[in-house]
Amino acid sequence: MFKKRPKVSIVIPSWFQPNQNGRYGENETYYIASRCMKRLKETLKDRKDVEIILIDNGSTLKTSELPSDWLSLKWYWKQANVLIKNNTNLGFGPAVNQGIAKARGEYIIQMNNDIIVLEGWLESILEAFTHTELDPPVGMIMPNLIKKEYQKDCLNEKGNKLDIEKVFALSRENLYLRNEDIYERHAQFGSLWCLKKELVDKLVKQDGFFFDPQFKMAFKEDRDLYQRIYALGFDTYRTNKTRVGHVGNLSVTKLENRKQYTDANREKYAKKWGGKEK
Repeated sequence: MFKKRPKVSIVIPSWFQPNQNGRYGENETYYIASRCMKRLKETLKDRKDVEIILIDNGSTLKTSELPSDWLSLKWYWKQANVLIKNNTNLGFGPAVNQGIAKARGEYIIQMNNDIIVLEGWLESILEAFTHTELDPPVGMIMPNLIKKEYQKDCLNEKGNKLDIEKVFALSRENLYLRNEDIYERHAQFGSLWCLKKELVDKLVKQDGFFFDPQFKMAFKEDRDLYQRIYALGFDTYRTNKTRVGHVGNLSVTKLENRKQYTDANREKYAKKWGGKEK
């Protein structure tokens, strides 16, 4: 635990079960998450003002079930300055709420555990809050994505998709930045974003929650959050000063009968907001 208030709190929910297999092999969810965590720690090595809050959302995977040359689960959880352990999977939104409640940083970042960051990503995120000329003012800032249309040196052999291994090997110097000085309004990327804690506290005080707990898993909890930020007179912006890799669908696709959540969440969102999305 930090003795003084950290500048940034990074909240990362994680859920690791045996046989979370997929296109990246056996136990792909942990395989990717551990490598993304290693990259995150490497980019923060010179920063003493960042706390990492991990939420173990009912994981049952054991290191003994993994190849011996992988980073261990013990290593993964030890990267946390604050570790929250749940006996069962409470869902993404409730897990984030737990992390938010513990976060003390001036800025709060929520990051999925399948995000590949590059050097300088955090500085680029925080820099956006200095742009007081933006109207409406910045409520939330998020990065742009590494895209196959521009980062052609990271394409697979067929040339039609990003090769994640090449994205992991990408250096900051070779990162293709487009529209670097443009901040795009109404950005909606739910896998990595940053808010000032004062806005987080305002949302919680106003509504009684950060993520609306009725959106338990998988869908629409972030869209609901954007609408509430807009209603307070702020906007969600994308910075083009950095880009991140997003592997995607490593946990949600492992939920049993996930349509029971996604379909229900669509209905709840439409009822709450009339189906609108800015």
